[in-house]
Amino acid sequence: AAAAASGAAAFAGSSVRRSGGGYSSAALSSKRSRRMADDTNRNAVMARLNREKKKMYVQSLEGDIARLKHDLQCAAADRARVQAQLQAARTEIYTLRTALQNHAALGKFFQCLASTPGLELLPPASGKSKREGGEEGEQEQEQEDDEEKSTEADSACPIVRQDFIFSCGEPCPSRLACGAHPCPLPCHAGPCPPCARDPTQVRKCPCGAVSLVDLTGDAAAGRTRCTDPIPVCKNKCGRLLPCSERLDVLHWCQATCHEGACPPCTASVHQECRCGTESRDVLCRTLTPATREFTCQRVCNRRKSCGRHRCTQVCCAARRAAEQSALAQNEHTCTLICNKLLRCGKHQCDLLCHTGHCAPCLNASFDELSCHCGRTVLQPPLPCGTQPPACLLPCTREHACDHEVKHHCHMDEACPPCPVLVEKPCAGGHTVRTVPCHLRDISCGRVCGQPLPCGQHTCPAKCHAGPCADAFARDSTAVTLEKADVAAGEGLEDWEDLADDPSCGLRCGKPLSCGHPCAVVCHPLLATCPRIPCRFPTTVTCECGNLTQTMECHKVRSAEGGNKFVHMRQGQMTSASVVRTDSSDIPRLACNSSCDAVRQKKEQEERNRRLAAALEIDNPDISATVSPKYSDFLLQMAKTNGKLVLFVEKQLDDFVQKPGSKRYAFPSMKRDDRRVVHELAEVYGLHSQSFDPEPNRNVEVYRSDARVALVPKQLLSHVAKISRE
Repeated sequence: AAAAASGAAAFAGSSVRRSGGGYSSAALSSKRSRRMADDTNRNAVMARLNREKKKMYVQSLEGDIARLKHDLQCAAADRARVQAQLQAARTEIYTLRTALQNHAALGKFFQCLASTPGLELLPPASGKSKREGGEEGEQEQEQEDDEEKSTEADSACPIVRQDFIFSCGEPCPSRLACGAHPCPLPCHAGPCPPCARDPTQVRKCPCGAVSLVDLTGDAAAGRTRCTDPIPVCKNKCGRLLPCSERLDVLHWCQATCHEGACPPCTASVHQECRCGTESRDVLCRTLTPATREFTCQRVCNRRKSCGRHRCTQVCCAARRAAEQSALAQNEHTCTLICNKLLRCGKHQCDLLCHTGHCAPCLNASFDELSCHCGRTVLQPPLPCGTQPPACLLPCTREHACDHEVKHHCHMDEACPPCPVLVEKPCAGGHTVRTVPCHLRDISCGRVCGQPLPCGQHTCPAKCHAGPCADAFARDSTAVTLEKADVAAGEGLEDWEDLADDPSCGLRCGKPLSCGHPCAVVCHPLLATCPRIPCRFPTTVTCECGNLTQTMECHKVRSAEGGNKFVHMRQGQMTSASVVRTDSSDIPRLACNSSCDAVRQKKEQEERNRRLAAALEIDNPDISATVSPKYSDFLLQMAKTNGKLVLFVEKQLDDFVQKPGSKRYAFPSMKRDDRRVVHELAEVYGLHSQSFDPEPNRNVEVYRSDARVALVPKQLLSHVAKISRE
């Protein structure tokens, strides 16, 4: 007891220190007042600074607006000036174009006159010469020269000059002076060149490395005609092969000095495809300009610059991005049009497919944009996508009620609901309530209670608008009438009469002979309920109440003659007889051996109560045989915070030993401490509940009639002490 008292005092002191923080109430109130004053001053300073910042910001905006207005005026003036210049330029272009057309037509006219046979154009008069006519004569001479030039350059001119010669590009058909070789030049003017094999022209061997004098000692090498062979040396030919010009490579002839054309190239060429994934070695002579570029069949499949589409080119050169990054960028630029909807919501992006957000819409509107009522207007030009201005004037639309309009002009199709409070009756006419004006079909929440067409029931739905038949669902558990069942009823002559039955779909509910309500669907055309077996669940018990069984009503009634039925109890099948009693029409079950044990237990408890009353014992139900099993959490808390456990055990012991106490409130605790109280209260047979928010949250324990409060045989503190030892 002393340990428990010291634990309680220590816990209470720690709770006070935690909640109070070591200060008295006066010190706390003074500290709180100073803090509030500091906060107020700081808020006032911040508000003043914010007002100054807003004022400066507004002034800067006003300056920007004035500057923009001036720029707009300057731009309008520049625009007018440029438009005037553009109009003047258009007029000048039209004038010049007309003059040129007239000049060309006049020139063609004179050309036709000059080509007419028998017609001779006289030269200009001598009086208009350069010396006598001055500037006027110079202008006329220049015009005549221009007309002559235009006449010569005009393709439609019928006059063909005889001294104009051109080359057709075909090989020259003439033979050289030697008479043995054709001219190697294409169509040309003048005489053909001398033969390249003429003895007077050849001074070196065919490869050009050694002169004929060094080879033969004679400059002509004994050659008298161009058809004589030219002496050769023993060096390599070394001439550039034709493949060098055709394929952009440098290959030289490796054969010994020879006359005539060089043999085919025997060099091997190493080729790589454009993407660099495959390579091959081929003979140079097999390559042509069409096959000199080697490509593989691999599809690139890399993402393009937009990040959405993939490159579908075969053997793409951009795969070598490490060596040719610029080429890769050019090759993988997406050429599709973006076509995304711009932020204006009206136009689509017409740029090439790209990453990131689209550029703002550059379209503009030159029409005025007004609010719905037309009293607030934005002047053009306006960027595309500009929303109508916010109008702060009252709404001028027609409204369903006559109350004062309290909302501003808006662009929504429907006006906001009227918030004025008015008195309106509910839909069922039960009561009158004060509700906003816009509400319709108010429901008070009561049962409708309107009589249904059947004349026997009322509407069970809550207060509603519209027909009652649509307000509630038909009872799916009601028994459906059959023809055999209806034949037993009274007041119905023919089964076909039920076609016009105004049944509401609910259960009939009339009391049957057994006292239970009729479970058949509503039948207003039948005078009496059909004789259908009552299936209402009925509980049958024995005389002592130990044995119970739930059966349908008609089965219980059929068992009154002493029939047997099977009773299930604790997993065993026992045969129980139905016993007729005089006090009730419902039969009872016959008691068995288990009922005797229950009866003896009740008698023992009654004797204990009488003995306790005689000995003045407060709680005779306390048993010393209760040995609870504590959780690991409680055992750990008992080891780490033994003072808390002793305090909680002492308070719970005192509460259980006083039957007259209903509740006990523990002081404010932390979360783990409250969990200890909750779990120990469960061990003592008490209920617990937490109240108040943090950090003042506490636990209250109270008794319950469904449970017996008992002190455990072994306390948590004792179990923890044994485990420590």
